[in-house]
Amino acid sequence: MYELRKPSFKDKKRLLEFKLELTNKTIDEKLKYKKVKKDLNYRDYYLIIIENDIAGCLLIKKNTINEIYIIPKYRNMGIASEIIKDVINTYKETYLWVFKDNKEAINLYKKLGFKVIKENELSYYMRVLKYGVK
Repeated sequence: MYELRKPSFKDKKRLLEFKLELTNKTIDEKLKYKKVKKDLNYRDYYLIIIENDIAGCLLIKKNTINEIYIIPKYRNMGIASEIIKDVINTYKETYLWVFKDNKEAINLYKKLGFKVIKENELSYYMRVLKYGVK
């Protein structure tokens, strides 16, 4: 259903747009843009491709999902669930951070078996074991 591919330099602007959508909305827009642009290393990401269309992006390092973003057109189609299940089945343990105000994502992660193991003022740190591992 989906394909992951490494972005090229020409995809950097699109990744920047995705990253800005994911960042905390309380930061002043101009400052947020400058910081995100400076910090963005597009080589760390994967583009999520559906039928030759960029449907979003994934940032995963080792067994931690740092970011997953699906554009509105492709939401509620099970794409994020499928990707996350594939990641879970790749590692003995999978971790992720999620903003506390992202209720939709938190509900999805809980359905997939993630449990909160740590939190700070803005985020939950969640973990799930590979399916079948106890």
